[in-house]
Amino acid sequence: MKRMPTGPDTDRDIWLKDMTIVFAAHPRRDVEVMVMHPMQGMRARQKWLPTVDEVMAFLREQQVRRGRILTNARRVVADHDERAAEPVVSDLDRERFVAKWEEAKARMAANPYKEPVAGREPADIQAQQRRRQALADLDARRAAMTDEERAYQAAVIEKFSAARQKQGEVA
Repeated sequence: MKRMPTGPDTDRDIWLKDMTIVFAAHPRRDVEVMVMHPMQGMRARQKWLPTVDEVMAFLREQQVRRGRILTNARRVVADHDERAAEPVVSDLDRERFVAKWEEAKARMAANPYKEPVAGREPADIQAQQRRRQALADLDARRAAMTDEERAYQAAVIEKFSAARQKQGEVA
């Protein structure tokens, strides 16, 4: 338990009157809580009861801290409002992007990237080019398929998967 300050200059009644004046000057209830809180207030920092000067310094420090928090909150709100005011991508912009993306894909398929030959066998390079060409052909065939062809392909894949599962169960 904390003790009252003792000595010729510190009388219990004088200390209580001084603290009453300090808290009366700061009428908000949270000020009392800040000072008296056992984990975050002055009680967590000191062994003895604080002097009026220490309480005033603590309150000034908390006021500066709250000012920083308020300034930061205002900045965050202003940033949010700026971002909210930015235009959203319209459907027209989205269509233009998709069209440019399709053009870029077509250019890449027409002129595939050729890696440097240094340190690689020509057969490996040719095999890689064949794989890339096969994938480009497959993409082109899939794009040209009708709905019936896609449904037929899905049915064939499903039958093949079922047969593979059945083989796995038998083995």
